[in-house]
Amino acid sequence: MRKLSALLLASAIAASSLTPAFARNEGSEILQSGLASIMLSPLLSLEGKPIEASGALGAGSALTVVGVSTVTTEAIVFTVEKASDGSRYMIKLSGKAAQELGLAIGSSIKAISETTGYALIASGKLVAFIPNEIGNALLGQSKLSAK
Repeated sequence: MRKLSALLLASAIAASSLTPAFARNEGSEILQSGLASIMLSPLLSLEGKPIEASGALGAGSALTVVGVSTVTTEAIVFTVEKASDGSRYMIKLSGKAAQELGLAIGSSIKAISETTGYALIASGKLVAFIPNEIGNALLGQSKLSAK
């Protein structure tokens, strides 16, 4: 009986060693693909279309930077493409933010679904937040009196 158990164990170990082992780097892939999604939200939100911005992004969408153009000395527009359906979006960032994120053609941006909207992440940093209907209801602004 012991020999049978040892034989089964040895064959299981041998069988598992036949399949190649691959390193998993999902974390870095997720962080790399987060930026494009984040870049979309400011542009659509600034145009007064937060709902469209939320709908444009799927949960965990991967976006890739396919174009970069300088609008002014202080603003850079990135063209990003959604991997799943090839749709393209334009994201406007300040030059400083773009430089800090190190975005270039081929960079990935990840759109992460939240309860109140979508977070766009690039290089592990939050680039933008696109609120959905719930998120819009929570946002507000009011003037403060100068007393």
